[in-house]
Amino acid sequence: MPTIILTAGTAVTLPSDWNPANNTIEVIGAGAGGGRRTANAGGQGGPGGGYARIANFGTANQSLTISIGSGGVGTATSVGTGGNTWVSNTGSAPTTTGQGVLARGGGQSTTQVGTTTFLGGSGGAAFNSGSNDSGGGGGGAAGKTSVGGNGTAATSGTAAGAGGTAGTGGSWTADSVSLSGTGLAFISSGNSASNGAGGGGGAGGVGGSEPGTTGDLYGGGGGGGSYNSVDVASYNGGSGRNGLVILTYTPAPASTGGMFAVF
Repeated sequence: MPTIILTAGTAVTLPSDWNPANNTIEVIGAGAGGGRRTANAGGQGGPGGGYARIANFGTANQSLTISIGSGGVGTATSVGTGGNTWVSNTGSAPTTTGQGVLARGGGQSTTQVGTTTFLGGSGGAAFNSGSNDSGGGGGGAAGKTSVGGNGTAATSGTAAGAGGTAGTGGSWTADSVSLSGTGLAFISSGNSASNGAGGGGGAGGVGGSEPGTTGDLYGGGGGGGSYNSVDVASYNGGSGRNGLVILTYTPAPASTGGMFAVF
């Protein structure tokens, strides 16, 4: 079963041997960026991206619109929302499985669309003392068989929260398949991609404050930033990671062209 992993693009034409009776389309939303420390408050971890799947969608040579979510920035005072990832036959984000599939970006309130869906993990809370503030861990991206793990909360002015684990079952290996579309970027044949864990939060502390850590590819949420009042330094959260589209199918049987053998 060929697997095509897309990391960028706005439209894709399904292969000529696409089998409408045996395929799956999977999407991972982008992770949110961790929050930057604000006045008397460390940064909260960014939630991870969601996961959604549909089966037996689309026909050979059909053009579909795609949107691959961008990871949220870690410079916002609250979490930087990650973009939704979706595939649609209507030209816009789907609202039903008859139109396509959609995975929520971290921090989004959008309803996911798919026959199977899981949410990304939530971001961990910051620790706030007003002098040394640490960031919470980012949430892990959901996988094909479970939700993403929640980032943990920071527990002291020098102990940041850890990133949440990636949801289970989220690893794919790309095959070489000829595909056309607009702005497409692929994972090369033989290489793998997976849903990502969340980034760790930044630890506060005099002379040792840290920014939040970027989430893992794909869909991991960024960790929250930190602060300390002696250095008077405020650190950004980590960025969330981009989403992903995965197309898997069994090639359709070759047509006989209506010819019959005569014996």
